[in-house]
Amino acid sequence: MTSDYYPALAPRRKRRMLFRTGEIYGMYAKNGILLVEDGNLVYTDKEMNDWQIIGQLAKSTKVMCGMGAYVAIWPDKKIFNTNDKTLKDMEASKATAGTVTFSTCTLDGADITPITKAPSIGAASPQSPKADDLWLDTSSTPHVIKKYTTTWTKITTCSNGAIYWMDTGTTPNALKLWSESENQWTAVATSYTKISNTGIGKPFEKYDVVKIDGVTGSIADTFNQDMAIWDKRMISSL
Repeated sequence: MTSDYYPALAPRRKRRMLFRTGEIYGMYAKNGILLVEDGNLVYTDKEMNDWQIIGQLAKSTKVMCGMGAYVAIWPDKKIFNTNDKTLKDMEASKATAGTVTFSTCTLDGADITPITKAPSIGAASPQSPKADDLWLDTSSTPHVIKKYTTTWTKITTCSNGAIYWMDTGTTPNALKLWSESENQWTAVATSYTKISNTGIGKPFEKYDVVKIDGVTGSIADTFNQDMAIWDKRMISSL
């Protein structure tokens, strides 16, 4: 019986062969019919009238899983979008060339160049300063950090205007941030490192988690591990 003639219940049509296919390695229904035939990934409407070859996959048994408008395909590690009918890799990779730089930053990518010795703090400049002395000037808001050469000159420790100090008097060294509300240095609970290289973020999308390897030298143990990528800039939580 069939409900094709709702509200009436009627005998269904006789079973019949619509067409003959090649070897089928997987099939999934998601806003249509997705199937792998002889290595071709094919998407068609539910009546199987409008066949579109989307791409090529290995001739092996598939496991498919629907997630919203997407269908994940294993073991090929592919993602098919039933809305725009695009096929993408689940994974991406990027081999860097040239110099790769590692720099301290904030979570949103602002560069940090902390001072490395404790400054004098106050509204009045220190008496009898020496070259390279540092002074945290609290006479204005926001407070500013200054360095003495022949005069006191404002310097920048972060591109967002915040004031950072790398306290080398502790083991391990501690990155600290000046808090105007508390009028003291506060420890930065989580520090971040920006990894920069031309085109390093191109294959990835915001919030992708990636594996980094090939780092050598003293920082190898820190960076040859899982990292997070943030908005076209590689940013690691240390």
